[in-house]
Amino acid sequence: ETEALTITQTQAKFVNLDGRVQVKKVNSVTWVEADYHTALDKGDLVQTGSDGAARITFADGTEYTVKAETLVTVEENNVTKDRANTAVRISTGEVNLVTPTWTLRDSQAAISVEDATAYVHENSRATVKNDPAKNEHEIVVSSGAAEVRRGAEKIELTQWEKVSFPSGGPVSKSNVLAPPGLVAPLNLAPVISENPKTAQIHFEWQSVQDAVSYTLRISSTTMFTKLVKEVRVNGVSAEISGLEAGDYFWNVSASDAKKQNSEVSE
Repeated sequence: ETEALTITQTQAKFVNLDGRVQVKKVNSVTWVEADYHTALDKGDLVQTGSDGAARITFADGTEYTVKAETLVTVEENNVTKDRANTAVRISTGEVNLVTPTWTLRDSQAAISVEDATAYVHENSRATVKNDPAKNEHEIVVSSGAAEVRRGAEKIELTQWEKVSFPSGGPVSKSNVLAPPGLVAPLNLAPVISENPKTAQIHFEWQSVQDAVSYTLRISSTTMFTKLVKEVRVNGVSAEISGLEAGDYFWNVSASDAKKQNSEVSE
């Protein structure tokens, strides 16, 4: 049995690209447009524009979704036959991380912001935001669990918990609103109409405890870089018309009385 891995297996690659996404290779001084042939290595930088988003898959199955106006560095990409160690650092913006069931016994996925690092467990989902202008840094776990380390401090997070901290300031841990479960239209359901633009389409979702309003977003892209509609409603449904014939994606987030927003639904 050979133990050699081909180079393509150990490199991270883009599986979704939307809008402007650029890469600066670790040994280069120039930014180039990302495409599906771009392989990412330790030290590479990825930057998205205001209309840009990118989903990156590492060889161990970990996925990092880089939202609009975000700058990240690939800090670790070490995948061998018995261990996987992936990590990115977020300089500004927002990254969503999803981990698989790891087949390798010694695996780890991490995401760093400022002087904190979240080590995300398998079968977990987390979002990390860095807003240097507002001096706000936060890590939210939406499923599974993660351990956040900052200096000597270690904080365990489980579903719908977050830590936030200013630079040099103390860490605070809190609960976040869960996003609503989506009810209708069903996933991949065709909506048939003689005149699509005038058709009233019924959107519905489950209520969330403590929520006072909901924001429905409809997009023509999977990563929601181009919004077709964005409506804020107090109830758990909305009738939407004016959509051209085509494929659409939708999600809903909840807001509470303190104007705190949930993550977006599936």
